Amino acid sequence: MKGTLIKRASSLDAVSIESPMTGLGIPDVNYTHGWIECKALKAWPKGAEANPVRFPHAWTKEQQVWGYRREKRGGISLVCCKVSSTWFFFSATTLKVNNLWDNMTRPEMYQWSLKVFEKSLPQKELCEFLKSPYQI
Repeated sequence: MKGTLIKRASSLDAVSIESPMTGLGIPDVNYTHGWIECKALKAWPKGAEANPVRFPHAWTKEQQVWGYRREKRGGISLVCCKVSSTWFFFSATTLKVNNLWDNMTRPEMYQWSLKVFEKSLPQKELCEFLKSPYQI
């Protein structure tokens, strides 16, 4: 998932950030305009229309604080959640302030996301979105 995202956002110099030297909370991907934390599920869980979708790897308190702090200072900090073949992009602040992580049903994920890509992650559209994700 992360590899696909980095490849599609290569024109924005997207790179993987994985190092014990970076400290707690640093997101998985850095690109010229901001940061992206990545989470994935292979398939929609049963009952996702009415029950919260839960991810096997937590969005940690450190990651939440890091993303919130970065956005409050004018930066871009996104959480990308891929479920099956659907890519959701959320504002870290929106997720944290509204206590949405692991508390959204499938319909609510669509409602709260800044952007959704179904079945594919088109490079041009993705990069345009990542440059200014908070624009409507």
